[in-house]
Amino acid sequence: MDDKRGQEHIKLATEYGKTQLNLGHLVNQRKEQRGEGFELRTDEWGAIRAGKGLYVTTYKRESDEGVNKASLDADDTVLLLEQGLSVSQRLSARSDSHRAGKLEGTDSFNLFVKYTTSETSSRLSLTQPSMVLSSPKGVATVTPDNIYQYAEQNVLSVSKNDTNLAANQSIHMSAGNECSIYAKQNIKLFSGEAKVQLQAHNGEIEVIADKSLEIVSNDEAVKINAKKEITIACGGAYIRIAGGNIELYAPGQITHGAQSFPFTGPKQMQPTLYSFPEQQPLSPYIKQFVLVEEATGKPIINREYQILNKNNQVIAEGKTNSQGKTEVVHSGYEEAEVKFRYKNN
Repeated sequence: MDDKRGQEHIKLATEYGKTQLNLGHLVNQRKEQRGEGFELRTDEWGAIRAGKGLYVTTYKRESDEGVNKASLDADDTVLLLEQGLSVSQRLSARSDSHRAGKLEGTDSFNLFVKYTTSETSSRLSLTQPSMVLSSPKGVATVTPDNIYQYAEQNVLSVSKNDTNLAANQSIHMSAGNECSIYAKQNIKLFSGEAKVQLQAHNGEIEVIADKSLEIVSNDEAVKINAKKEITIACGGAYIRIAGGNIELYAPGQITHGAQSFPFTGPKQMQPTLYSFPEQQPLSPYIKQFVLVEEATGKPIINREYQILNKNNQVIAEGKTNSQGKTEVVHSGYEEAEVKFRYKNN
């Protein structure tokens, strides 16, 4: 401990694991300055625990201001939370109005951190053991190895400007039910060298535009193949190709123009079709359950549950979300009796 003015510091240390708490004017063994602030270090393991919640920030509070304010006063952080919630709610409403679905995590984001507001400040009210991390100049998470993220409910990532995702090799996305992309302006999909593939292995593909639809092959050919039928229709006229026959009808006239019209004998060309992998879904039967209070009909939120089949094997478990919904539950091909039960009952 040293109380020399301008160089005050405290060091609490043990040789076990070289564990130290250094405060204030940080110095080495030769009393040479090596830093300022605080340092908590160990060669062993470390843990930070706060049973009711944890607020970590690099927003500065002047010493007099910090002493007079509550420890969870967070005007800047609360403002950012409000802005993020506003952006996500606005975009979720737009996406839903265009039938692209809404951002399911927005409601849980609204409930994530509740806060009270006075005339002079905003204070985080961590009503649940959650953690808030905020910084005015950026947050970086880096490692030479892997980064893992998992949420038992929803993951919501919001930016006021741009969100960028880059990978030096590949980007793979997988969704158990639906993948929806909405943009108010443009959606672009480019491949710099190889092909672009769009496949529906057990369903249809719809390409719909309110204005024009253009298909161009710049250097080679446009091929349209179908196993059963191809129909082209416009203004009441149509061409149908099916069963080896061609139908050509029009409510008005049909105009032909060419140097010659040679007619030859019949020919045929088999369409080029693709084989898809046999669909073996995780389970053929899909259901999402909503737990509600029997008397009031209100959803039961944040309640742990388990769902078991007739052999008492757990096929799903977790916590209900802000609408009282479970995760999407899959059951197998075999007949199964699905039961609900609370873990604590």
